[in-house]
Amino acid sequence: MISAFSCHNNPISPDKEEARQGDEILRKSIKLASLMGVQVVNTFSGTAGDSDDAKAPNWPITPWPTVYSDILTWQWEQKLIPYWKEIGKLAEEHGVKIGIELHGGFLCHTPYTILKLREATCDAIGANLDPSHLWWQGIDPVGAIKILGKAGAIHHFHAKDTYLDQDNINMYGLTDMQPYGDVQTRAWTFRSVAAATACPNGRIS
Repeated sequence: MISAFSCHNNPISPDKEEARQGDEILRKSIKLASLMGVQVVNTFSGTAGDSDDAKAPNWPITPWPTVYSDILTWQWEQKLIPYWKEIGKLAEEHGVKIGIELHGGFLCHTPYTILKLREATCDAIGANLDPSHLWWQGIDPVGAIKILGKAGAIHHFHAKDTYLDQDNINMYGLTDMQPYGDVQTRAWTFRSVAAATACPNGRIS
């Protein structure tokens, strides 16, 4: 069984070629999923720039100075919502759901932001829930599941975990920009989900 197709790109990137490629593969994935009876296509919401003249994405994460709030409003009203209204309609026409992964760096990265986009577009838009991205944002995945589940907005689920190192968090904060490979000093690190069992000698395997 194929649970979903995935095409993780930035279809609203200010880089026109990146946006074109992201949009093209998303549309093709939706149509292919429909032909093959796959119910979900997973992707990212994308991140726009700070204006039509931007050359790189801009991810505002603080409301002040107010220029960041103004950028975020422009991104949502001029780029994010119009794009996903169109894609949501395409997905509905093909009987496919869109699972947007709530990943930092993209405009939809919390339960609130995906529900806001869903309300502004259609019910074909929902979450591909990956607990690892919620942990490092300080969001309890179980709490997020309750919120999104009540709204019927979970379209897919990824099983990945995150290890939080409080000493390193105290130094670098949760928006740590160190490479993922710097495991010893990073504030948080992705981890694979695995079962733990207690052995007779008291060790965990």
